[in-house]
Amino acid sequence: MENLQKNSKLAHFHYIETDGFHGVVRKGFDGGDFLFKQIARVLVGDFNREGAFEKVSSSVFADVRRFEYKGRWYYLKVFLRRKWVDGLKAAMLGSRAYRALIGHEMLAEQGFGQPKLVLMGKKGSCNFVVTEEARSDGTLRECLKRLTEEARSCSSYKRKRRFLAELGREIGRLHGMGISHGDLRCGNILVGELAGETRTFHYLDNERTVRYQRMGAHKRAKNLVQLNMVERHLASRTDRIRFFREYVKLNPVVKEREKYWLRRVIEKTNWRHGERAKRKGVSVN
Repeated sequence: MENLQKNSKLAHFHYIETDGFHGVVRKGFDGGDFLFKQIARVLVGDFNREGAFEKVSSSVFADVRRFEYKGRWYYLKVFLRRKWVDGLKAAMLGSRAYRALIGHEMLAEQGFGQPKLVLMGKKGSCNFVVTEEARSDGTLRECLKRLTEEARSCSSYKRKRRFLAELGREIGRLHGMGISHGDLRCGNILVGELAGETRTFHYLDNERTVRYQRMGAHKRAKNLVQLNMVERHLASRTDRIRFFREYVKLNPVVKEREKYWLRRVIEKTNWRHGERAKRKGVSVN
């Protein structure tokens, strides 16, 4: 159940109510209460007439807007109802905004990067979060594309190899701690300091990000397949194996059956590519 007032997981937030909305504001966030009230007012009115909120690309199940506030850029994400079962899930587990908040805080507590979530609010079925814009060099897919284009020289090729090894260790650490991400597509990982010696990774869309005492094989495989769906011209077979070799170092349960897991991920990836091609009416042969 969703409890915003007495919740040990929300120690860094304070409770707020306005115009039928209730939610939480991160402690120390300058002007947070005022911003919460402004967003509540906008959501009650005609959202699309608010020129300060620039619509950005997102899934059909969310309305995402970028805006500036006190010299910083933020993203407002309003969660849209997907199916009738969403209401049941919200009653049992909390709204999608609440689950995103809990996922963000859990990742932060465990030392993983995510855009700082500063506001969360809801009114009936309307629920939203506001996050700071993370400093990054783009999504994982965008960075792979850049590294691939640069990999004509020997030094740049080595850069891509080091990057993929780092990524393998990062996802290996995530899974090694029992954390499953709800949608680990390349577009949901931001990469910071691509040109530096040490990379930072920021995870987006964390409403289904959960930590388990023991993560199930299905959750693990799902995340690995989601990453492996990246276009073939951006990651060669050797690139993918390099990622996997680093990943298994932090996941002994996978290393024990390394060939089985490689086969499982490859077969499921190929099946998903085939299903995607069918939907688009494209031949995979």
